[in-house]
Amino acid sequence: MSIRIFNKLYLPDELLHLKQHTLGLLQDEDERAAVLFLHEWLSGKTFFEQPTSGSTGAPKVISISREQMLLSAKLTGDFLHFDALHTALLPVSARYIGGKMLLVRALLYQMDIEVVKPSADFLTKLDAFHPYQLVSVVPSQLAVVKTDKRACEALQQFKTVLVGGAPLPHSLNTTLQQITGAAIWQTYGMTETVSHIALRKMNGENHSMFYHPLPGVELKTDERNCLCIKAAVTGNEWITTNDVVELHHENFTLTGRWDEVINSGGIKIFPSQIEQAADEVLNEMNLSYAAFAGALPDEKLGSKLVLVLQGREPDEEKLEALKQRMKAVLPAYHAPARYLFVEKFPLLPSGKINKVSVLQSFLKDS
Repeated sequence: MSIRIFNKLYLPDELLHLKQHTLGLLQDEDERAAVLFLHEWLSGKTFFEQPTSGSTGAPKVISISREQMLLSAKLTGDFLHFDALHTALLPVSARYIGGKMLLVRALLYQMDIEVVKPSADFLTKLDAFHPYQLVSVVPSQLAVVKTDKRACEALQQFKTVLVGGAPLPHSLNTTLQQITGAAIWQTYGMTETVSHIALRKMNGENHSMFYHPLPGVELKTDERNCLCIKAAVTGNEWITTNDVVELHHENFTLTGRWDEVINSGGIKIFPSQIEQAADEVLNEMNLSYAAFAGALPDEKLGSKLVLVLQGREPDEEKLEALKQRMKAVLPAYHAPARYLFVEKFPLLPSGKINKVSVLQSFLKDS
């Protein structure tokens, strides 16, 4: 197998005997993360420290065993027949569990792999007849297929596409349903489950709105209706998440995050539901805003729901039409109390919107 990282070809033996001086010469953090992980893996390291994202509580650093990572890689690889694939592309950072696990899968199934700098437009840089069969991405990296024909053709050239790390906007989900050629799977998992433990087929035959657990994964819900997971990758111990779900026999759909619920005057509101409605309405009105729902303090309600949009504020007529349409599609008392606009969303290292920073900026201005 061949390993190419940021346009440099590495032999497995070269990565195994990597010198600390060589690693120090790598200036890019994502490049260094991929090279270092492969060096540690090929050296036989048995435990890896990995920061969590807070899916099961406050973010922390946990220790993940080599055995857990191999179990996870084999679970996905056997289910999706990775033994029939020969090439993989990694355009997400190996600093996170999703990036590390694609490297492990490539090594386990002897695929040639190329690691590239994470970017939102990597698909536009690929030839329509590129050689890659497997790729792991976050939703923001697929948004370009809605408007760019070349990106759409490049996506269709893959055999298997794994999408994870963040919720998928409704309009993008609709676009991806029309993609042919590539099998696109939305993944569900977290650092604590060593990447995904459930998959949802997004397009083609057998596409579904439900996540289906991988073989051997047990699911239940707690008193909050939050998902609990037990599998070999969790050491056969139950892990309780903060993800509110609806279980349908052994499958499930996501409702929202328990720790993000907004209590506005006694009404409990899931931001993800507001964001989905906003995405549908904005798409319907041909308004090209990215948006997220959040809360600001309110003397009367305790918290008031706000919708923050990226871009310039539209004229009064369009803004009023947006407000009225949102009221029409949302349940009573679920419409945003304010619509706020920012020029550009600041991002966290993971590529997600830094919502806390944006909301704090409005608090300072008020």
